[in-house]
Amino acid sequence: SILKWVSDYCPDVKYVIKKDDDIKLNITEAWNSLNDKSENYNHFVMGNSKYLVEGPIRDEVSKYYTSVSEYGDVFFPIFVHGPAYGFPGQTAIMLYHTSLRTKLFWLEDVYITGICAHR
Repeated sequence: SILKWVSDYCPDVKYVIKKDDDIKLNITEAWNSLNDKSENYNHFVMGNSKYLVEGPIRDEVSKYYTSVSEYGDVFFPIFVHGPAYGFPGQTAIMLYHTSLRTKLFWLEDVYITGICAHR
């Protein structure tokens, strides 16, 4: 994953940005936002956070169906929605090490920016 790659090959990188290939991103604006946030916080995940109470979809017809055995809780932790998010390089390394001892979950944004970030 990107977290392992950052940890292994560029552990001193300042920031990591993950974005889907169909998303346009203003790099200068993203960089400035990450710089501003890092003035007050060492570790953070920046993006479109889901502050609403949201849980797994239990409807078997949905492409986002999640069984109770895959994720047993009723709600997800607050997470950053998947199209684009960023964090400091040291946060990427911390998330990678946390992921090594955290049960994998198939929704990457929920897993990385929610489940792992909250541990």
